[in-house]
Amino acid sequence: MARFVVDITPLRKYRHFRRLWGGQVVSGMGSQLTLVAVSFQAYGLTHSTLVVGLIGVAQLVPLLAGALWGGTLADAIDRKKVLLLTQVAMATAIGGLVVNASFGHPSVWPLFVCTAASAGFQGVDWPARRAALPMLVAAPDMTAAIALQTTIQQLALVAGPALAGVLIATIGLSAVYGIDVATFGVALVAALP
Repeated sequence: MARFVVDITPLRKYRHFRRLWGGQVVSGMGSQLTLVAVSFQAYGLTHSTLVVGLIGVAQLVPLLAGALWGGTLADAIDRKKVLLLTQVAMATAIGGLVVNASFGHPSVWPLFVCTAASAGFQGVDWPARRAALPMLVAAPDMTAAIALQTTIQQLALVAGPALAGVLIATIGLSAVYGIDVATFGVALVAALP
């Protein structure tokens, strides 16, 4: 009878993969916090579901462009440098949301600009992260490593929005965005040697 468990061998065997994976766990959760906070703030400012939807559309083109160029960039430049630069760039973009949310009368346009920029850099980050796996994990453990990455993405998709709702209600939007900026710091440190 087959067992239905996740193979954690790559986490036990490969220190650098373990660090990258841990950083991705934290960063993925932070990204979900921001996703919910942006939608909440956009609706609160405009009372328009159309604006909330348009923010998602505004992220699509940069995300696709980043993903198309991310693989090429990861092949042309050291993948670790690409990962480090994208973490800094995404933290900077979300930092714009922190600043905007801290104003007495926040604007709507930074929600479009900052999330679009972050999505573009995230598009570059994903292929670079996947391309870095063969440097961190031996071929026999590659499937398990990919499964572990997929598992945490799914966990973040479920737990992140629930946590975001609680945090928005208790500590406010600016602090929630600040947590996401801090998660990029964790991911940055995890990607360092």
